[in-house]
Amino acid sequence: MVGDAVPDGVLEGQPDGVPRGIRRDEPDVLDHAAAAPVQGRDGNFYGTSTIADGGTGGGTVYKITLTGTFSVLYNFDYTHGASPIAPLIVGNDGNFYGTTATGGTDYRGTVFKITPTGALTVMYNFDGADGNSPPYSPLVQGSDGNFYGTTFTGGGPFGTYGNIFEVTPEGVATNLYSFVTPADAGGVYPTPRVVNNGFSTTAGLLLGSDGNFYGVTSATFGRSFFTPT
Repeated sequence: MVGDAVPDGVLEGQPDGVPRGIRRDEPDVLDHAAAAPVQGRDGNFYGTSTIADGGTGGGTVYKITLTGTFSVLYNFDYTHGASPIAPLIVGNDGNFYGTTATGGTDYRGTVFKITPTGALTVMYNFDGADGNSPPYSPLVQGSDGNFYGTTFTGGGPFGTYGNIFEVTPEGVATNLYSFVTPADAGGVYPTPRVVNNGFSTTAGLLLGSDGNFYGVTSATFGRSFFTPT
């Protein structure tokens, strides 16, 4: 079992619960790795760090073998995204998919694909109307082959705090649902009355056995009804 990546290395969990270091690095090589690595089909481990990346400051995608051989697959340059906080996922095609919390065309985060050899493709650039900065949420691949995720802010007019989105392998994005607070566009309470369904999703989605997705929000106004003032 492989444990979480930490600022100065990656840990391997032992049956007795005592972790063993697979790789330790100086902070300028592997720093602020906020998410656990994932194991690729080749048996190696792949993960992200959010800060140090050889000089550009946008973070990295790294690879570590079971014997501790470390390599940087990609240095984020802000143009293709920056600060990849969420963990990677292994797609059905064996490539890795993830998000960045900032950078991209509108500097609001990206959805990207990276191959085991380090070829990165930006699949989608968030622009605010379709969500901002998916900071902690990993993607999930649905049974249809598309990718689904959540954002913490954006996804609609004023008063919208995050959304659920879908991105196809070809990079076509759809806003499936926007989480709206009591004060909608312009600070005016919406008509008719709205039951709030929570907002600001920091967790990812779970693909259920029924083919639907399940998740949680980090905040809610409860089941209160709100009317125009």
